[in-house]
Order: sequence, then structure tokens, then C-alpha cells
Amino acid sequence: MTDIEIAGPCMACVVGLFEECHNPQVVEGGWIIPCAVRFKAIEDEGLVKPKGEIGRPLSDPKDIRDPKSTGRKRAAALLPIQTGMVCQWAGLKWAVGGAHPIVGCDGNTLAEIKRHADLPEGIDSRGERHHGPNKAVLDNSVGVNLHGICSECHHRWHELNDQTYKSERPDAEFEWLPDEPYWMHDPYTKATDDDRAASELWWSMPVKERDEFPIDTPDPERLRYPTESGTLTDDNPFEDPSDIFTETEI
Repeated sequence: MTDIEIAGPCMACVVGLFEECHNPQVVEGGWIIPCAVRFKAIEDEGLVKPKGEIGRPLSDPKDIRDPKSTGRKRAAALLPIQTGMVCQWAGLKWAVGGAHPIVGCDGNTLAEIKRHADLPEGIDSRGERHHGPNKAVLDNSVGVNLHGICSECHHRWHELNDQTYKSERPDAEFEWLPDEPYWMHDPYTKATDDDRAASELWWSMPVKERDEFPIDTPDPERLRYPTESGTLTDDNPFEDPSDIFTETEI
């Protein structure tokens, strides 16, 4: 990144599009840190703050002693949750993929807090970072495998999908994917009013009365199938979602 004097985060970061940051910091290894990281004010002193990741090479996954902690710290640096940011799954028909994609919320606003009781006025939900469909927390591909979302979307996805990860969490250098066919995140296809109504009705029902989730699934040609877990790399985490979905496929 060139040395530019800027007074605040760029508009892309303000609206939560960190992978499109206008003034990113590129560090050794090709990793990109959005400019919002430099301006983020976190009032909750108990929040884990990333340390030591910026400005030095990243450790090889197999050499990391505590991959869950390290992955979450990197995720916090790469995906800062700005107060008022909208859930990144809002309005989507097939949010985050997995074996059972969900319908995203109606646009819940987020804040970086520990407890819902501490929500600022006008904010709908605690902001949560979600890794998926690859649950390996070192896969921090923003907008592809790492998303900033509301608690409602987060809890719903895990309720439908956790049972599809039957194997134990593998070592840090490996992916952790569903044990049945799954989809990648679709950032383009929007839910219709009927989709949202059917989804909300289904979630409002007692668990014992629910049939199959009432939303049709993506094209079967987009399905991915379980294979032996691949090895993670330290590639640039900002992958291009167009590698998975293109405008012509919508």
C-alpha cells in the first residue's frame, strides 16, 4: 500500500465490503488488511484484539500451536465489524452454502459487542464472524468462507448444518468440510418475498412439527462432493467470488 494520509475508513469498508477496500495494507505473503482495521474503535476491553499478525510473515498452519485462537484473531483483523454494518447474509436465498443453505435475515444491523444486553440503541444484533462451509478457522477468505453476520443467521445455519460435519476437527493445516454434498456461498441470488415468508414460518414452528426446509436448493451442477480434506495454504484470503458464481449463472 502507498503511504496515504486518510482520516477514516473508505466507503467500501464502511458498508462492510472489506474485500473491496480502497486503501488496504498489503503485508508480506500477499495478505491484505482493510483500512477499517486502523480506525476501528472497540469499547469492550474484553474483546480479543489481533496482535502480531500485521507486518510479518504468517506462520505455516501446521506450526500454529492454537489454531482456533490464531484463526479468530486473523479473522478479526481481516473482517472488522463496524457499528451499524448490515449482516452480510441479509436478503440472500442461499446464504453461505453448506449442505443446507439458509435464507438470510431482512437486514439486521451489527455491533462488535460480547452480549446482546449491551446492544447500542438502533442496533439489531451482536456481530458474529462465521467460517463456512469450510469450518477451518484459518480459511479467512472474506466474502467466500468468512462473513460478518447477525446472531439469528448464525444460529440458524449451525442448527441446520452442524450435524453434517460428522468427523472430528482435523489438524490446523486441513480443511474441515461437510461429510455430504454441499454448496459454496452464493452472494448473488436474492430471496423473494415468498422465500422469506416460507422460511420464517418454518423457523417459527416447533422442531417436531417441521418437515424439510421449504426453500428450493441451488442447481445440482453446483454441488461439491466430500473428498479427502485438502491442505490449507497462506494464499491471499480475498478470493474473487466470481470464481464460484458469475453474473451469467444467476
